[in-house]
Amino acid sequence: MAAPPYLIQKAGEWQRTLLYAVSGLLVFETLTGLSIYLLPFSVPNQVMVLLHTLLGLVFVVPFAWYQVRHWRTYRTLRLSHVVLTGYFAMVAALVLIVTGLVLTWQAAFTARISRGWDLAHILATFALIGAVLPHVLTLVIRAVRARATEVGGMVTAAARTLGRRTALVTVALFALVAGISLSVQPAGFANEFPADYSYAFGPDRPFAPSLARTSTGGAFDSRSLSGSAGCGTAGCHEQIYDEWAVSAHRYSAMDPAFLSPSTSMVTSISSAVRIWAEEPPGTTALSRLPFGIPPAWS
Repeated sequence: MAAPPYLIQKAGEWQRTLLYAVSGLLVFETLTGLSIYLLPFSVPNQVMVLLHTLLGLVFVVPFAWYQVRHWRTYRTLRLSHVVLTGYFAMVAALVLIVTGLVLTWQAAFTARISRGWDLAHILATFALIGAVLPHVLTLVIRAVRARATEVGGMVTAAARTLGRRTALVTVALFALVAGISLSVQPAGFANEFPADYSYAFGPDRPFAPSLARTSTGGAFDSRSLSGSAGCGTAGCHEQIYDEWAVSAHRYSAMDPAFLSPSTSMVTSISSAVRIWAEEPPGTTALSRLPFGIPPAWS
């Protein structure tokens, strides 16, 4: 059985170095995009966000070059489901490029990314997967069926080489992700209370009588919080931060005239809490306060 004419073209096309690079980058971009969308927050996922963005920008030029060349080579073929899925994949990839560039610009120069652009990017990813898989698998199946012919054997061998080199590029990029992730040394946060911390209301209520709560029920190292400046430099609350930064409220924590009565009040209240926790029900512990009844309570 003679091989169809398109297989003769395919035998040469699947051996091009540009296709190896484009297919490897495409698989990496797809897998990292799915990881960012589906997996929880982690160091590897943060590294993948960076590489997904940087390599996505690099990917635009070789992909555009390959796509134009690919279209010019096969545009004369009659319309079939293979050609149709190829066009669907091309449109989905173009949407991914446009939305990816917009999201990159928003992430770099604005306070937040647009939910609409982000959703379009996600949907285009699944559309690309849904178009590329049947497009490529159909061609591979046809090549395998025609492997008894000389051209069919060439295409089958080219497909195997393409698969191996695509996997090699993808694995190399994920090895880079692993290497960067392992080199990151996380900060040694001490998420625990001091040794002399008073559990006046019991170890299961460390913040009582305050209504404060944490996700773990325990302490958090203050370094894990962004700090006041983070509220103004992240682009979210710039005006509020600028107004607060020069206010008396901001400097009150460093003002001795404010600190003196505040310290006295905190000491009195702390003593009241300890005495109240130790007294049996029905007794009046306020009379035993070392500093008397705090002014705020009188």
